[in-house]
Amino acid sequence: MGPPRSRATRLLALLFAAWLATAPAAAAPPTVDVVGFGAHTRLTAAELAALPRSSVVAEDHGARGRWEGVAVTTLLARLGAAQGESLRGPRLGDVLLVTARDGYRVAYALAEFDPDLGGARAVLADTRDGQPLDAHEGPFRLVLPDEARPARWIRGIERIELHRLAAPTAP
Repeated sequence: MGPPRSRATRLLALLFAAWLATAPAAAAPPTVDVVGFGAHTRLTAAELAALPRSSVVAEDHGARGRWEGVAVTTLLARLGAAQGESLRGPRLGDVLLVTARDGYRVAYALAEFDPDLGGARAVLADTRDGQPLDAHEGPFRLVLPDEARPARWIRGIERIELHRLAAPTAP
């Protein structure tokens, strides 16, 4: 049996244990859930950074910037989305639904991004002007530089889903 502990030592030990219990855990690396036609993947920032990179220059509320990340067409290919000549008929109803951590959601038709159809440039950005996106914008933001206003530039993205809309039923 060791020497008796002083009251101060016991108090310090209890305070240290309480501090450990309430100390914030190490922040998990940023991720985005990517869901498409039955497949579900959680991509980390490192995995996204390893994909082919794309950049766009665009203006967001009067501030011009260079955004870098993964082209939406690259993500769509990874999801197995119809592109090019295979994007026809019922596949023209396929949509991309993007959800932010605050619940904001935006839907996009796949045809918007296809180079043979809409040709919209879009990047799932993780940097702006060479710096990681701040807590307000990031960790991921969808940037569509050719849109007249950035209303669909969804920030704080946590989920990207590919949906196939059901064909309408006959009346």
